[in-house]
Amino acid sequence: MNYKASRLKKYGLVIMHSHDEFLEEVLEKYIWTYINCYYYKIFDTSRVENSSDDVIKVELEGKRLEMLDELSIYELIDSNEVFELKRDFINDSLMVVLFLITLDRTRFDSNMDISKKLNELLNLCLEIKERLGTKVLRLENLLKETYNTLNNFFKKTDNYYLLDYQLYKDQESLVKVVLVPNIKVLQDNYKKSLVERVYRDDKIKRQKVELLIKKFIKQLIMDVYYGKKIYQKYFIELDDDLFDNKKEVLNLLDMLDNPFIKRYVVLGISHNSYISMQSMFKKYGFTLACIQDFSHINDVSNKLNNIDTWNIYNYVVVSLYKTKDLDVIMKYSCVNLEGILFNKEE
Repeated sequence: MNYKASRLKKYGLVIMHSHDEFLEEVLEKYIWTYINCYYYKIFDTSRVENSSDDVIKVELEGKRLEMLDELSIYELIDSNEVFELKRDFINDSLMVVLFLITLDRTRFDSNMDISKKLNELLNLCLEIKERLGTKVLRLENLLKETYNTLNNFFKKTDNYYLLDYQLYKDQESLVKVVLVPNIKVLQDNYKKSLVERVYRDDKIKRQKVELLIKKFIKQLIMDVYYGKKIYQKYFIELDDDLFDNKKEVLNLLDMLDNPFIKRYVVLGISHNSYISMQSMFKKYGFTLACIQDFSHINDVSNKLNNIDTWNIYNYVVVSLYKTKDLDVIMKYSCVNLEGILFNKEE
């Protein structure tokens, strides 16, 4: 998002034919208002849960009025010329930012495609085309730089471990994120049982979770960027063993601590793990799922009711259960919980 904001600001400065410091600040405020609204679903003005073009315009107009109000105290401090220039930057750049938003959402198929699509967009916005003037080629080159950078970023990958999104039973939009080993040199030269034992080794458990998170974040960004299929929620399960080292768990949570990521992620943990880091989980505000083994629980209904009334978790993921209790679990009526989930193989 920082890269996105810096590139959009560069485009805006080219269109405005200026590198004035105050203009840079104005563009940054507008651009981050858009990013917060469109990507993070954070709103300063509107009381809504999801963004739309109309909501974005309301948010940007609110930011314009806010900046004009902040500028007003300098009316008697700055010279008339400087004050009027700053006021014009605030007012005039709003139209430019609306064009930048269009550029941000435009996907180019290749470098050759950029010139064609840019001209099409400019022909639909003649005021921007006129303002841009002879700087069209400069803007085109900046777009090509961005395209190449993002293309290289998304293409850089390895196949030693692959992500797998496993749907929960009877669910179409809730998936468990799993890391699948795919190291051919091991698979081709050693017994399967030995290789699997190495993959399960506790010594690399944390590194595997860290790798899973990194791969997942990159894949989510790429899927959103290219408009691919997005599931409603992605569940990342953290084993109890990881919580033996709280510093390492905090590092994992820090990786996921972003409004965009947190909108999609559900952390699956046991209640014991939650209790061990209760204050931290409250601080981060992640959506949580309680991973619960019901195979040793005598009163399953009462246990579910307790979890439900704690109002800590959004979901319960059933890890194990007694066959005779399945009907009780399936028929439980949730109050605060959004759902009770089973792995698909169950």
